[in-house]
Amino acid sequence: SMIIALLDHPEFKKKRWASVKKGIIGGAPCPMELMKRIVQDVGVSNITVGYGITETSSWITMTHPHDSLELRASTIGTPLEVNQVKIVNPATGRAVQPNTQGELCVKGLLMKGYYKMPAATASAVDKQGWFHSGDLGQIDEKGYVKITGRLKDVILRAGVPIYPSEVEEILYSLPEVSEVQVFGFPHEELGQEVAAWIKLKKGAKLTMEDLIRYANRKIDRANVPRYFKFVKEFPMTRSGKIQKFKLAEMAAKEYTT
Repeated sequence: SMIIALLDHPEFKKKRWASVKKGIIGGAPCPMELMKRIVQDVGVSNITVGYGITETSSWITMTHPHDSLELRASTIGTPLEVNQVKIVNPATGRAVQPNTQGELCVKGLLMKGYYKMPAATASAVDKQGWFHSGDLGQIDEKGYVKITGRLKDVILRAGVPIYPSEVEEILYSLPEVSEVQVFGFPHEELGQEVAAWIKLKKGAKLTMEDLIRYANRKIDRANVPRYFKFVKEFPMTRSGKIQKFKLAEMAAKEYTT
């Protein structure tokens, strides 16, 4: 979100970034269109993508500067030498085969525990010393890890699982889109309903009709959001992470009351 805000700032000038050749993106998956802007348009050619969690002493995986744009946009790289990473079935806790979605677990430089919270610690770190991240992902045969969502963010609409990141990636392919958030909120009959709120680039002329038409054409019918909305900003934490739970609360009030 902060990188997008910098690139979209009215005073942004490419020449001021001429000396910037390296950097690390973290905190959320990097859409392909954003990666292209950073590498090809701005010139930060050696940008990498890292994935880390406070409980694991920060970085867990990272891409390499020489990785292709596709790898840097679609994965979070390979585990650092100090870490072990595996993907498990959330229901059984057993490791799954390559390219199979499950919960990402880490063993390495872990925390000793949550301060004075033994129950929370036991819930997060199993008896074998693996930290359960709550993130959904998969690992390919070469060891590259891909984050596909959060366990708690997966939307179940009429029993059908919908992964927000997959829908967001499609909507990001629209050149007018600066930022998009797809999320679920409670629905009496379906369990959850799906909304997509979009922040457009300055001066963009995308209409709601064109957006919905594009979504219906590109997104699998079972995954198309029921509600779309253009917004000027998203609720964020102090560290710049978008608060999807607040979006869900706002949507519930707007669409169900």
